[in-house]
Amino acid sequence: MKRTAIALILAAAAASPAAFAADAQGLTRAEVVAELNAARAAGQLPATDLDYPPALVSQAPAQTRAEVVAELNAARAAGELPTGNLDYPPAPALAAASHSRTEVLAELNQARANGELPQNSLDYPPAAQHAQAGYDINS
Repeated sequence: MKRTAIALILAAAAASPAAFAADAQGLTRAEVVAELNAARAAGQLPATDLDYPPALVSQAPAQTRAEVVAELNAARAAGELPTGNLDYPPAPALAAASHSRTEVLAELNQARANGELPQNSLDYPPAAQHAQAGYDINS
């Protein structure tokens, strides 16, 4: 029993360096040291425990300030930005109206004249004359 246990321990100890070597992905010690030095030089590694997480290395901006301001103003004009706490998430911009205000008011007045609209809260649901006239009260 002792021999079997000793044999298993020795086999596991012999196999573990091979497992670590397989994880190295073929990098030599010199390549690893070069990557480490490059990361230190770029500020990607913390220098002390107080420097964690490491600060991000700033890069040149992809857009100029004027381009960013123009993009912000365009988004604001299109209604893509929230204007307050109650406007979150921002509502999509409304499509352009297909009818003018004058046309909508004319349609409303015509519907009132035809008796298609309730006159007050007591006239709801629509009166029986609407059903007799063939109006679809469910649409």
